[in-house]
Amino acid sequence: QTRPSERRTSPFFQFNAAHIGPVTLSVARQTEHMKAFDINPRIGVGPIRIGMTRDEVRQHLGQPDGDDDESEWNLDDMAVDFDSSGKVKFIELAESENYKATLNGKCLHDLPASDAVAHVTAIAPYNENDPELGYTHVFPDLQLSLWRPVIPDDEQDADDPTGHRFESVGVGGDGYFAA
Repeated sequence: QTRPSERRTSPFFQFNAAHIGPVTLSVARQTEHMKAFDINPRIGVGPIRIGMTRDEVRQHLGQPDGDDDESEWNLDDMAVDFDSSGKVKFIELAESENYKATLNGKCLHDLPASDAVAHVTAIAPYNENDPELGYTHVFPDLQLSLWRPVIPDDEQDADDPTGHRFESVGVGGDGYFAA
């Protein structure tokens, strides 16, 4: 099945939670000088915080790989979205050969989709009424989303991995995913 709409819960990560304790999401860049970023609910990713200005983000990540009025792309597979006042409102991490995004020790991009959902659901429930459920799983208490472009079905070629794992994880600021 193809995705019904292009709502901004797509290829990347959305996360933001009420204080939920010691939950962290780490993104590790696999290079000679591996960088690891922890995502803290309702706070941000590593040194990048929800509410930071574009200049503050650049102080931590350097010049972006690309940008427009609303977004910057950094570190190959990270998108940072800004609100109308120029402050970070959303951080999205795509599936990448360069990074691992982990929540409590498990890489959400590497897990089969049902296992990734179960892993996050052990922390907080997802919105069962989401109109894109299956493509997207939104966890409102965490302001976290998981996204994949298709839901595999019996007609999909057995060798086609598309949709068997989530391609994007997103972290949003308070209210990004209204319940």
